[in-house]
Amino acid sequence: MKVDFQIIHSFKSRELKERLLFLLKETIDESTTIQINIEERPKEIKDWSIFSWIEIKYNYPSSNKYIAGFSLNTEGDFEDLADNYGQKLQSNSDIDLVIKYNDEVMAIKYQEYAKEIFDLEMELRDVISFIFLDTYKEDCYNLLKDVNVTTRPLSKNVEPDENHYKSHFENEFFFLNFSGYRKLNELKDLKDPDLIGIILDSNDYEDLEKRILERGIRKERYKDFLAEIKQDLKPIEDLRNCIAHNRSIERNDNYKMIVDYENARDRLKQSIYDFWVNIKND
Repeated sequence: MKVDFQIIHSFKSRELKERLLFLLKETIDESTTIQINIEERPKEIKDWSIFSWIEIKYNYPSSNKYIAGFSLNTEGDFEDLADNYGQKLQSNSDIDLVIKYNDEVMAIKYQEYAKEIFDLEMELRDVISFIFLDTYKEDCYNLLKDVNVTTRPLSKNVEPDENHYKSHFENEFFFLNFSGYRKLNELKDLKDPDLIGIILDSNDYEDLEKRILERGIRKERYKDFLAEIKQDLKPIEDLRNCIAHNRSIERNDNYKMIVDYENARDRLKQSIYDFWVNIKND
């Protein structure tokens, strides 16, 4: 397990590694899950089994203190060691700041979540595309024309178009985030250009009235699905955002973010499964 730390400290420069090792030993001694025998010979600290676990990368003088970067690289994976060690560092009166980078244990766990969310979002896009394709029939690349959502641009002022969708085997739903999925049953307000387009496409007054009143998703089964999944999209998005930006998942409230995500994930997977069962039964 490898973790990088950055600290602001007031240790003597030549004592930095020794002080960090003593704090690491205290962390291990106080742990109820980590079993490592460390010899009690402070004068020969280089002989400790954990001596090589700390590598100083830099120790830069700044005013009357130092900004130091170092790695904690253990011989094996020890759950919670990095966080417990970080807390031990923070509690020391000679250390003013502790920042943790490149936590390999966190990275492995986040990769698992990222793969899980990737699969889940692709399954969700499959269902949503089916719903909109069945609703709008042959208008395959203008599926969001009635919906109050905004797709993400390719770059500033450049929106994806039909050529892009075709060349990448995608559609509009690949350019929505989870908050956009929550709005797929919300109709946008009609503005003058929209009304003009509807009028031009209408054959008569009855056709015009139908086009205005029957915008959006009409089948009850489809509307029910979009309404049902709303509650589950935010917990998934919250966890996804932490992973995408390499932020710590909140650890208070008994890992509430993870619990909320796992419950939402399971419900969403069930909703998707039930949707396809119903479609096949038709």
